[in-house]
Amino acid sequence: MIPEIIIPEMQGKDRWQAIEELVHALGDQGRLDPASRLGVTRAVRLREASSSTGIGRGAALPHA
Repeated sequence: MIPEIIIPEMQGKDRWQAIEELVHALGDQGRLDPASRLGVTRAVRLREASSSTGIGRGAALPHA
């Protein structure tokens, strides 16, 4: 876990907005090449569509 990229109060209202917010946070912290943002966002969206990380009440657990 990287403390600098923890977002305790995310602005996203759904899982798709949350993915965008997290990918941008990685880029803003220099943990992700800006040129890769779109590809990473697409890959995460595809993975989320196949099996959700959501566990309810606005919480989710990442998985590989």
